[in-house]
Amino acid sequence: MSRRALAIALLVLAVIAGVGLRAAATAPKESFTHDEAISYIAATCHQGEYQEITFAGRGPYGRWVPAYEWQRLLQPEDRGCLGRIAADLARYDIHPPLYFWLLHGWALLFGVGVWTGTSLNIALAALGTLALFGLARRVLDDEVRAAAVAFVWAVSPAVVQVFAEARQYELLGLLTTLVTWQALRFAGPEGGRRRDVALLAVATAAGLLTHYHFAIVLVGVAGLLVVRLGRTARPRLLAGLGAMAAGCAAFGLLHPGFWMAFASQRRQAGGFVAEQFPGRLDQVAETLSAFLLPPGAATTALRWPVAALVVATAVWLGITVGRAALRREPAVGAPALLMLAWTGGVTVGLYLLFVSHGLAMTPKYLAAAWPFLAFVPVLAAARLPARARLPVGAAGCVLLAAVGALAAARINTEGEPPAPGAMVTGADSVVVDNVARGIFPRVVWELRPNARVFAAEQRRLLADPGRWNGPVRGRTILVTDLPVSDARYGNSPERGAQLLAEARRGHAVVSAGDGGVRGLGRVYTVR
Repeated sequence: MSRRALAIALLVLAVIAGVGLRAAATAPKESFTHDEAISYIAATCHQGEYQEITFAGRGPYGRWVPAYEWQRLLQPEDRGCLGRIAADLARYDIHPPLYFWLLHGWALLFGVGVWTGTSLNIALAALGTLALFGLARRVLDDEVRAAAVAFVWAVSPAVVQVFAEARQYELLGLLTTLVTWQALRFAGPEGGRRRDVALLAVATAAGLLTHYHFAIVLVGVAGLLVVRLGRTARPRLLAGLGAMAAGCAAFGLLHPGFWMAFASQRRQAGGFVAEQFPGRLDQVAETLSAFLLPPGAATTALRWPVAALVVATAVWLGITVGRAALRREPAVGAPALLMLAWTGGVTVGLYLLFVSHGLAMTPKYLAAAWPFLAFVPVLAAARLPARARLPVGAAGCVLLAAVGALAAARINTEGEPPAPGAMVTGADSVVVDNVARGIFPRVVWELRPNARVFAAEQRRLLADPGRWNGPVRGRTILVTDLPVSDARYGNSPERGAQLLAEARRGHAVVSAGDGGVRGLGRVYTVR
């Protein structure tokens, strides 16, 4: 088999394996996550309306209404309301709008269900595999090794986990790959044409419209342009930097309210807490080791040696490539290693310095670094003796694919909450004491559309119990003890206990078990 045929076969296998693992992981999915509920509210153009309803007490809030009056907030009612999506995200969220625009279009095509966002992400992952092959071929000048890089990325346990929520991180990884590839094409012998300038500007704008941390990627890309063009082609360098500046300007025009998100992000991050630093360091080790380790192993003592191995190998390769560059020898892989050091290092640094919030170190938060880390095992294998490269590389790919399959198998099965019983799905009347956007939509989604729902935060329910605690109509349940995901609503365990006591005045209130609604809160029957 020729090297070209081998490269094509390996690339096809990478796409099939990547898509297959993700599709298999999606199959058991039966419910939304906290962040997915927020994504669908945003993508269906209802985020601003939801905030007004729950904070200003309008519409279905605080009164008996059919469940569908709440459920409609998870469904697209207007087409093409992209400006509203962007404005609501700027005002009430910390993310730019491109992924939510794509999710809006996807929902119009296929409807909203538990697979909507993950199916979009599977398509993005397939494109990401192909794009990474293109980038790796440019960086390595070897199609077989480029296909191997794409395969490593497609089946890595950490990367497989990125797709699992309807969030923007799969798109972030794709656009990171595309903008780096386009920058290297622009700096290459055939680059500098108007089309290349336009594509670099478009990739820049698209990335910033996906995640604000894309600014980190752009600094690294600008550095690559300076290294490649600074001494020999300054006019082209200025054109490239100008294209990126134009992309930044386009981002500002398309999302003029972006600055409002930064204040929200600062509130989430909090400040430096010395006692929490060891835990954050441990979380970094766990996330890095997840690139290679099977599920569950990244939480064991193995995480530290494996994370150290990953970092040490990357550093060793960087030193080796740097020495080659100083000797004016081919520095194979240098752009990928530089981007890995920059994107990964800055992202981890922001987390360890408490600039990022406490939950911002799981595989999805390193989505911009994983494409470059996929070069590391391939570059390391290339330094083995010639006879050992093929068997070691093949064995490594098979082993990593097996580990990726284990990770995929556990994504929507490990710790999956039980399906709600007939007590919930068949309820006639439901009282819910939490309307936070990441919590309540997941509860109301499970109800019959014509079930009667009274939803408000605990303070409102306690202030006027007569509005919800009247005569029982049909099968009635109370859903309480839900996670306090948004402190602005003022919920607390103490108020939850008061609410139960209030419900027991004139009614028999009995626990329906510990399963809650998909593992959320507790359900009580009211008779």
